[in-house]
Amino acid sequence: RNYYQPGSAAQGASSSTAANFHSFVWQYFLLYDEDRQGTLRTYAQCMLCPNSIQYTRNTSNMLRHLSSAHNDIYLEAKSKSIVRIRKRKTPAETPAEPNPPPPNFTPTPPRAQTRQQQHQQQQQQQQQQQ
Repeated sequence: RNYYQPGSAAQGASSSTAANFHSFVWQYFLLYDEDRQGTLRTYAQCMLCPNSIQYTRNTSNMLRHLSSAHNDIYLEAKSKSIVRIRKRKTPAETPAEPNPPPPNFTPTPPRAQTRQQQHQQQQQQQQQQQ
């Protein structure tokens, strides 16, 4: 296997691409390509254990591996605020109207009747005429 750092010349990337790999996980993983059943796939080899994780152009799988298999390292990185975990907004934090309508906007009034109601009314009128 030919291991390489992300964004390296072995991957065929320019030096500016290497600057895009900010995550701390790259301290613990190397990439390699492998042909499996005629499909070339990229894998991330953990340098702390023999496990390889499929690399899908993001660090999610590697973060998940570190948090489950090497939790002490993951927690240390988290305590140093290296790991940014997205916090979901609670309803209280979400604005009531995220996209206010433009100032000259006038909403269209709702239909007085649905088509089904109109159809029923027409049938009743026809029955009364007979």
